[in-house]
Amino acid sequence: MPKELRMQRLADLIRTTLATVLLQDDDNQGFNQVIIHKVILAKDLAIAKVYVSFVLAVDPATITLALNQAAKSLRYKLAQQCMLRTTPALKFYYDDSSIQGLKISNLLKQVSEG
Repeated sequence: MPKELRMQRLADLIRTTLATVLLQDDDNQGFNQVIIHKVILAKDLAIAKVYVSFVLAVDPATITLALNQAAKSLRYKLAQQCMLRTTPALKFYYDDSSIQGLKISNLLKQVSEG
């Protein structure tokens, strides 16, 4: 149990710090429109899977590809702000659960009205 709690605390630290890094990014590739939903760490802390969605209606494949291409520089900026023994490699994935939730909510609203 304590190891799982530590992993969750590290994932939360990476999520909040990475969100700050993306907001302050000077490259301005639309990264300030990114919402980080969750971070899942590998057991050996070598890789962090970062699940993201976007504020604006943009092509998710394009922004996700740009995030993955900028992963090394984002990892470097993350390492500067987080004092971790090792900073995990970042892998970005598009998370469409919020969009799916809105669709289901709209369908349920239509069923209840009609």
